[in-house]
Amino acid sequence: LAKYLGDLSISQGQGTNTFYHCNVHTSDTSYTNPIVQNSLIPDAQHLLSSAQMMLNSSQNTDTIQYVELNNSVLNMQNLLSQQNIQYEDLAQAMVNLTQAMSNFN
Repeated sequence: LAKYLGDLSISQGQGTNTFYHCNVHTSDTSYTNPIVQNSLIPDAQHLLSSAQMMLNSSQNTDTIQYVELNNSVLNMQNLLSQQNIQYEDLAQAMVNLTQAMSNFN
């Protein structure tokens, strides 16, 4: 094993019974993109609030535009309830919600 992977592949930690391990791949994986956390999430929450007000003020709930906006709102709510939201997912949900809002008027 040492011939192919090097001496660390069979070495134990000095003075302990623990093996060496990769600190990168064993670290906490709950990293959150600061752009998502500090910018996109607050913007998405504001957009969601505006969309919900549009839905609440609507008298006609059986139109395709209402259904599309409602679905986009539900999608955004679901996404915002998750941990470690991906930039691409949130950006796309914001685009979809904005489009549904513009079609609603």
